[in-house]
Amino acid sequence: MERQAKVHETTVLAFERMAEAAEQMVVAAERTTDEWALYCTWVEWVEMRREDAREARMAELEGGGWKRPQSEVEDKNEEVDEGAEGDNKEEEDIGGEKEGREEQEGGREQAMEE
Repeated sequence: MERQAKVHETTVLAFERMAEAAEQMVVAAERTTDEWALYCTWVEWVEMRREDAREARMAELEGGGWKRPQSEVEDKNEEVDEGAEGDNKEEEDIGGEKEGREEQEGGREQAMEE
């Protein structure tokens, strides 16, 4: 009788350990699923950015401009633009270049008239 009790106790302990191992496997599987979902989301984002870059390059090659869809523009406007001051300086430089070209063209016209 004592031997049966010991065997029964050993069997119960083995089943408890198996149940704990199964619970740990479930947790690991859930974690893997979450990581996989995060990875898939990241891959989607990367593919979208690559497609945007490809479309922009194609638009440049075709001579036209490429614009991001309005829904994405609105999302982007909500983010902080840290480089705005640098962008304004570049626009001023471009404006100065345009004025210089007009002056050069004006000088050419005067020379042609003479």
